[in-house]
Amino acid sequence: SHCPIDKTRAFCGGAAITEYAIQTACHCISRFGITEGGKVSVTPQVFNAFEDLIFTFIGGIAFNQKNTPYHSKEFLVHQSCEQVYNMTISHNIGIVVLKYKVIEGTAIAAPTSMSEMVKQWYYVLEKEAVCQVVGWGSATYQGRDITGVASPTLKMIWRVVRSFLYCYQAHLAVHEFVFALHTQKLNYKKLQTWSCTTDFGKLRSAFSPADSGSPMACVQGWYFAVTNWGRLAYDKNDSAFTISTDTDIIYALYENAWEFRDTFVKYIHDTSIKPIYPTFVPYRHQRSKRDIAALSRSNDLDHSCLLSLIFLLLFHRCLQ
Repeated sequence: SHCPIDKTRAFCGGAAITEYAIQTACHCISRFGITEGGKVSVTPQVFNAFEDLIFTFIGGIAFNQKNTPYHSKEFLVHQSCEQVYNMTISHNIGIVVLKYKVIEGTAIAAPTSMSEMVKQWYYVLEKEAVCQVVGWGSATYQGRDITGVASPTLKMIWRVVRSFLYCYQAHLAVHEFVFALHTQKLNYKKLQTWSCTTDFGKLRSAFSPADSGSPMACVQGWYFAVTNWGRLAYDKNDSAFTISTDTDIIYALYENAWEFRDTFVKYIHDTSIKPIYPTFVPYRHQRSKRDIAALSRSNDLDHSCLLSLIFLLLFHRCLQ
C-alpha cells in the first residue's frame, strides 16, 4: 500500500497484516520534535487520525490506477519508538487502523508462530540473505544521490541483510552515534531493533523518503521487516548507496505472531482491551563455527547474553 502523509513525507509504504491493519514505520504516522537541552533521543507525537487523515491505497502499483482509498481510523505506534540523535529510529513500527476492511482477495501478510519468526530472523542474519523491498521512493539520481519526488510507479530492489556484528561495527564507526550512546548512557543492544542492509553485488540500490515503511521479504517470501532509515550517516562524503536499516518485525510480535492474532484484532477496534500474552517457548539457536569464531574476536559482544536479552525483551516490545 502507499499512504500520502504530508509535504515532508508525501508517501510511505506499508503491508496489510489484517483486513483492518496496515503495518508501516512509526515515523510515517507521527512527528518527532526538535532535540533540546542536550537530549539525543526524541519520542514521537502520534498523528490525529481525524486531523491528519491518511488515505491508504491497497494493491496499487501506479498512482494513476485510481485505486479506492481507505480512510484511516486510528494510528498506533510502538510504545518504545524513539528517534536517536537524528540518525536512526528504535522500534520504528506503527499501525494504520482502517475505517473499513479491505476488499476480498487483498494480499495480506500471513502471521507465523513466535518460534518460527525467531528461526527466520536468525537464518536471515546468519546467512546474510538477499531480500526484496518494494516501495515508492524516487528513482531520479544526481551523481550518486537521490533527488526528486516519489516514484509514480512501485519499484523493487534487492538488498543484502548483514549480520548483527556487521551492523554493530558499522554504527560504532559513526562518531555522532557513539557520542549519543555515551552521552545518554544508552545500550546499543537495547536500542537495536533494526538490521543493516547493503547493495547486492553490482546491483546498486538506494532508499528515499517515500520508501519508509515499505515491506521487506526474504528467502521463501518471509515478511521480514519494514524500511526504517535510508542511510546510516549524512555527511559531505556520503551517498545514497550506503548502509541502510530496516526494522525487523520480530520486535513487533504482538502484531505479527499468530499466537496474538485474536487479541490483536480485538485490540485495534478497542484499545482499552488489555492484551493477553500466551506462553512463549523460546527457540534455542545452534551457533555455527563462523559464529563462534566471530564471538572470540569480539570481547564486547556477548552473543549468549544477547540471545537471552532478545527472548526477555520480545514481550516488552509489542504494542500495548
